[in-house]
Amino acid sequence: MGAPIPQSIKIAVIEGWLQGLSRKSIAEKNKIGTGTVSDIIQKARINIPDIDLMRGLAVTLKKNNIDVDCFVSLVRLKTVLDRIGLPEEKLETLLEEINVHCFIDGTNEKEFVSKVDEVFELASELNTSIGGIDSQINQKKMELIELDKKIAKKQEELKKLIERYGLTVDELEDYRLSKSSRGK
Repeated sequence: MGAPIPQSIKIAVIEGWLQGLSRKSIAEKNKIGTGTVSDIIQKARINIPDIDLMRGLAVTLKKNNIDVDCFVSLVRLKTVLDRIGLPEEKLETLLEEINVHCFIDGTNEKEFVSKVDEVFELASELNTSIGGIDSQINQKKMELIELDKKIAKKQEELKKLIERYGLTVDELEDYRLSKSSRGK
């Protein structure tokens, strides 16, 4: 029996195995025999029961040209979807609807998401929810209508005063300008 296998080689073998490399490739890379690779993997199965499952995943990712970082992002997204109780199909449908909307509207998805962010910021500034923005807008419309009525009433009063005193709008404007220039 030879010297014990260095820990760094064991780790390199396991990493290679989990990356989906073949035994032969791992052996050549680490300058060891394929039997030694098999022994290290066999012993690793005791401490890492899911090592073959992890390898299978790595091989599948590699075959489909999927980067591990991309896969991690997908897992994170799936975790969020599960946490909020949103099925993947619903998210797919939403994304497709956004795509169709943007196509019809002549915008791109990034612009759309940017607008959604703006709506969230507006809701936050108004101290309301996204659903509450409609009622805020309706309230402001009602206030605008009331202000328009007040303006119309004041204009009518001004018109009556002008008629009563026989003044013209130009005369009133001249008076206003002369009064402001005297005040300076």
